[in-house]
Amino acid sequence: MDIILLPYAFIIGICFGSFGNLMAYRLHNNISIVKPRSSCISCGITLNFPELIPVFGWFIIRGKCKKCKIPVPFHYPLIECICGLLFTIVTYKVGLSWELPFYIAITFTLLIIALTDIKSFDVPDQLVIVGLTAGLVFFLLNPLHWVYLIYGLIIC
Repeated sequence: MDIILLPYAFIIGICFGSFGNLMAYRLHNNISIVKPRSSCISCGITLNFPELIPVFGWFIIRGKCKKCKIPVPFHYPLIECICGLLFTIVTYKVGLSWELPFYIAITFTLLIIALTDIKSFDVPDQLVIVGLTAGLVFFLLNPLHWVYLIYGLIIC
């Protein structure tokens, strides 16, 4: 594994973490994850480019909305960093292989499930379906899993 790739995994992870925060909030509140644009939860002002930069955007606005001055919860950059760390760890463990996107997809899906569960004590069906689909595709595409399946059927 080339160590030089790990910072890229972290950067991609914090970007996904930013989107994950959006997904968890919007799924909890039954809002489309596509529209409207990201805005302040309190006053509704639309966020501009510098405010949307993962992790750094929170520091740019000093943790407060530029209009209403209501504090933006610290858990937003925290979740972004956690997602970045998870993507880095998965990339380090799996390496650059055809399996990496599946592990990343499962990791991201489980993170979103955890976030929505923490916020609402509910796991949206859409997330469960995405996780099951990614897991099934991963299982079907990996020849080693077929060997284990056949071996298990013969042993039984």
